[in-house]
Amino acid sequence: SLFLRLLDSGASSRTVSYDGRDVVSHAAASASVNATVIMSILSAAGVSFTRPSCFGKRPLHYIAEHATVEGITLFLRQAGVKKYINDPDFSGYTPFLCAAQRGRREACALLQLQGAILSSTTDMNENCLHIACAYGHADLVAWLLLVVPPDYIYAKASDALPDCIAAAVHSQSVGILSSLL
Repeated sequence: SLFLRLLDSGASSRTVSYDGRDVVSHAAASASVNATVIMSILSAAGVSFTRPSCFGKRPLHYIAEHATVEGITLFLRQAGVKKYINDPDFSGYTPFLCAAQRGRREACALLQLQGAILSSTTDMNENCLHIACAYGHADLVAWLLLVVPPDYIYAKASDALPDCIAAAVHSQSVGILSSLL
């Protein structure tokens, strides 16, 4: 109701915050149930669900990082959103890689089923397994080992970023290390 009152009072849904995000991106980043309600209101008002922020992140990047699986599913049904499922931001992170960075196994599984490319890499050549290992997401690593090729384990990201085993050592995750070996 507060959101509706703000719009009725003349608040602009096109205003962007300091980081270049509009109200859709902020609603998408909200992990609450209210995000779906806000997006329904915005949809009725004809607001774009695909406009990128100044970092090149579209609302789908933010929703992959924060929203419930149900929220992601509903968001992917919005007109034009699904075609950006493999769109990288300015650092090369796709929505799938954003979810991997946050350790969101269920979100990653949903995005894979919806057509996310698991072989995408960041600008630093990090794949999804590098990211999950580096951030210590053991549950996600276990799932990824079932769905990605074994050569992901030994792929060297870059001269500065080692393979997944070294990333797991760096994150000091014994569970991840044992699953990789």
